[in-house]
Amino acid sequence: MGVPMQLQYLAGPTDPFAILSRLPGVSIKQQIQWAEVLVGWDMPEKYLISDPVGGHDLFVAAERSNGVMGAIGRQVFEGGHRPFTLDIAMLAGPGQAPVPFVRLERPFACTCCCLGRPKMHIHNALTNQLIATTVEPCSCCHLRIHMNDQNGSEVLNLNHHCCDCSLLCWGCPCGCQETNFQVYDHGQSVGNIKRQFNAQQALGMITGVNADSDQFHVDFKEVQSPEWKAALIAMALFLDYCYFVKGGKEARRESALGRAVQVERRWENDR
Repeated sequence: MGVPMQLQYLAGPTDPFAILSRLPGVSIKQQIQWAEVLVGWDMPEKYLISDPVGGHDLFVAAERSNGVMGAIGRQVFEGGHRPFTLDIAMLAGPGQAPVPFVRLERPFACTCCCLGRPKMHIHNALTNQLIATTVEPCSCCHLRIHMNDQNGSEVLNLNHHCCDCSLLCWGCPCGCQETNFQVYDHGQSVGNIKRQFNAQQALGMITGVNADSDQFHVDFKEVQSPEWKAALIAMALFLDYCYFVKGGKEARRESALGRAVQVERRWENDR
């Protein structure tokens, strides 16, 4: 009888990149921040990364709080504009601290059209070496992310039209429950990032209260290098921040408190 895959990971090497090298893909699930749901106070984002076959949690991606300035930035800026540092760490077991092995750094940039486009640096936290850099280029009708190597040469890119029915009808009972973002290497599809609709988002659509709870599946397909697999995970997180994470005024407006205030104001206006 074969050993279950999740037990193989636990019994295998403790090098997180060695674990990544054996994975055909991962599932990423954003953790709900209740302070944001209730009052719109945006907390540091956190994601659990698991083996999609066995469902075993392998890694955690956690945004650093960065003190007072980090808290202010999360309340002022939307997810697509705020600076952050995020650590991807291997879950070492009960009672043990996660072991960081990838660090994502997005510096603040004043973005205006083609100037100061959002950029994120992906570092190997074990060696402090740069793996890749992701950039969101200026685009009118597309969701685009370019990934460059250490020398600044483009290696991978994501290009998805914003008029995809799965984006326009997100959450509607019409079969549009997934959005597939293809990742290309010079025109050839080498990977896939799939955004999946989930029960928390369905509840949010019914109540009108936002709960950032995105869920992704990353298929590595032709990507074999463990460092570039980590870079694909980073691309999925960057995609979430750029286009789907809410913050600032929008998060406060779509919180439970914000919705209650709106209902009260409408009630007073109708009196």
